[in-house]
Amino acid sequence: MHEKIRANMDRIPTDIPEPLVVGRGIDDVAIVVATLTPKPEAADRWSADGLYDLADELRIELSRLDNVGLTYVVGGAANQIRVEPEKLSLYGVTLDQLVGKVKAVNSSFMAGYLRDGGRSVQVAAGQTLNGVPDIGMLLITTRDNRSVYVKYVARIVVGPSQEESRAWNIERHKDGSVTRLPAVEVAVAKRPGANAVVIAEEVLHHIEDLKGWLIPDTIDVKITRDYGDTANEKANELLFHLGLATLSIVLLVGIAIGWREGLVVLRGAGGTDRHSDDDPADAVCRVTDGLHDQPGQSVRADLLHRHSAR
Repeated sequence: MHEKIRANMDRIPTDIPEPLVVGRGIDDVAIVVATLTPKPEAADRWSADGLYDLADELRIELSRLDNVGLTYVVGGAANQIRVEPEKLSLYGVTLDQLVGKVKAVNSSFMAGYLRDGGRSVQVAAGQTLNGVPDIGMLLITTRDNRSVYVKYVARIVVGPSQEESRAWNIERHKDGSVTRLPAVEVAVAKRPGANAVVIAEEVLHHIEDLKGWLIPDTIDVKITRDYGDTANEKANELLFHLGLATLSIVLLVGIAIGWREGLVVLRGAGGTDRHSDDDPADAVCRVTDGLHDQPGQSVRADLLHRHSAR
């Protein structure tokens, strides 16, 4: 992938950074997916961003379990603050100036730890924006000895982000009517080397413990993917096929043994005249013939008698 992208870098538009290629493996595939849906009587009290916030809190709680790897939310919309340019040309401000100002101010990083009263305190350096007033009062530039702030050239909106994916819970009732409710899914994957069945059971038990505390009673939780049940079904299916294969082998062996015994009996019932004296294997059949002709003699005696006669 990297080689193919580098071979076509000349076709990528100017100022577009190099595409990021992220490798994914089997451990990144979700082993448990929990779908959160408001109950029909409480559907009007839950919005897409409210469901997303609840799902994100549930994702954080599940990520604290041991051997839980990648977790993510599908559906819904997270709350965000958007800066929408409106009057850039009126104040002689470019889009790069606006973007650069917001990025430069809203930046912080972890600087290390300090000891305070026998405790280790993490220290952050930089500055972050606390809300809409802080963003609006950012100074971009000065024009004609007048200050130009962000609120002059852009509209600041607080609300859900643009939805990149949607999830719905659709149920058909007996009377033919259909109920469609918004839904949000929480996907949980495992860490490399961990047992997927064990982790899936721990996640499901933790979800049950969170009901009534983190998950309100107005929310239905449906497990739409459970690798534990899938693994058990595959194991049962494998055992079933192994049992069929074993039974087939036993039947074939039994048929082969019965056919061979029947062949020996047929040879014994045919008499000694149909066997050639020059055939070295004829002695075996003659043993059976001798038993019919002379029942008082043993097999070994009959075999010796016939060889001495030759």
